[in-house]
Amino acid sequence: MIKTWEEFQALHDQFALGHLDTETPNPQTQTLSQDANDNPAKAWKSILSVDLLMLQKLRDYSDEIEKLALEVKSTLNNGGRIFLAGCGATGRLSLSLEAIWRFINKSDQVISFMAGGDSALIRAIERFEDYPDLGARQLEELGFTNKDLLIASSEGGETPFVIGAALEAANIGGKSWFNYCNPDSQLMLLSRCKEILKDKRIKKISFHLGPQALSGSTRMQASSALMLVAGISLFFNETAKATLKLYCDHLEVDLKQLDLDKWSLLSIKEADIIQSKKCVSYIAPDRFGICVLTDTTERGPTFSMAPFEHAQEPLDKPSLNYMAIDSATDAADAFYKILGHKPRTLDWPELDGRANDARLAGFELTKRRINERSIESIFAVLNEGTSVLSLEINGDIADAHTSLDHLLYKHLLLKIILNTHSTVLMGRLSRFENNVMTWVRPSNLKLIDRTLRYSSYLLSRMNIKVDQNSLGVKLFEMLPTAQLDEPIVMKLVQSFNSDVR
Repeated sequence: MIKTWEEFQALHDQFALGHLDTETPNPQTQTLSQDANDNPAKAWKSILSVDLLMLQKLRDYSDEIEKLALEVKSTLNNGGRIFLAGCGATGRLSLSLEAIWRFINKSDQVISFMAGGDSALIRAIERFEDYPDLGARQLEELGFTNKDLLIASSEGGETPFVIGAALEAANIGGKSWFNYCNPDSQLMLLSRCKEILKDKRIKKISFHLGPQALSGSTRMQASSALMLVAGISLFFNETAKATLKLYCDHLEVDLKQLDLDKWSLLSIKEADIIQSKKCVSYIAPDRFGICVLTDTTERGPTFSMAPFEHAQEPLDKPSLNYMAIDSATDAADAFYKILGHKPRTLDWPELDGRANDARLAGFELTKRRINERSIESIFAVLNEGTSVLSLEINGDIADAHTSLDHLLYKHLLLKIILNTHSTVLMGRLSRFENNVMTWVRPSNLKLIDRTLRYSSYLLSRMNIKVDQNSLGVKLFEMLPTAQLDEPIVMKLVQSFNSDVR
């Protein structure tokens, strides 16, 4: 565990990521926080413009995606299994793809895992993703063999956990694919990336998609692209090139047809409810539970919202977001319906029960649990029709028409919409500044670096020069007492500028 600035400095060159495309501010969304408050429909349009650009760029990789899809087909036809791995947002997209697979195919040929096991769906284990040996260990314990294929997804291409899993798959003798969203020339500056990029046993696809709509928030366009690529390889491995074009074309049409006035009204309404210290509890049908759970839980690390509380671990401040599976009767039923299988948790002795079955069972994602919580809940209800997805909050409804009927397509469309909605409402709650995450939670080495970079960026915009050492020392003084829901970036900036409030 890194506890001091001096200890972090010894590793900082491997976690200094400001040169990566996925970490840089996007010039298209520089006024995002202002727009979220002054003209939320414009904020919606601004974010979606980055998604539309991502879909246009993704078409250029059809040949590479076809090669991956053909290897998936060959592996499945020969009785092998497809393993999907990631951490954080890419871990959740991996679990989502297995859930979709099981809804459609009812088979065990796809196995997914994320850093920290399935418990990390709700609350990550701090610093877990910083260790490549843990990625290798989880892959081994799941029984990966030389008949199998691993699709390892890393938004930035530098996540140690994911790199460790990809290297271990190659060591075992199976097929290993590594997908990421930054140019190799940028990643080669990091030794761990240099190792995997030079490893000829591992096949790679580097997607050059540019900056995210919210700086560094790779839960958005990067993870959507990686989910689309892996999903097409799984479900349409005989027609990957044609299906990629079809999906990109239809997503563009369906996103452009959204009534942004209605959707932005929901963003306003939910922000107002949270501002009044009431909870917005999402009610989701089985088929979309993991998509809704992903967006609501990712608000914690991205915007320092209080995470879902555990039944046996009450928080000082209750979560102002929660969710339930509409038909779930208890925690076990909810997670089975979300994942499509019994949860795969980690009961490793060194984790002290932080990621095992018993802990996950304390997150009871049912309507009964919502009613038992000591905070008033306003429901956000997701409904599915034959060609529409709708979200309703207190009588206001916004629709999304789905021009393709496949469950993968609907998940992708819903993911993009929920990511946009939650980002705009967090902008209204002042949880980011311009398009920079000022409430990012520095829970691992990458996020510590991001906290330092964004603080330096905001100070420079104020014409205040602060050297890196002074920033680092001050941040590590703050970390031991930092709360789950405080703007650590703005507190750091304020410590060097008394005019910041």
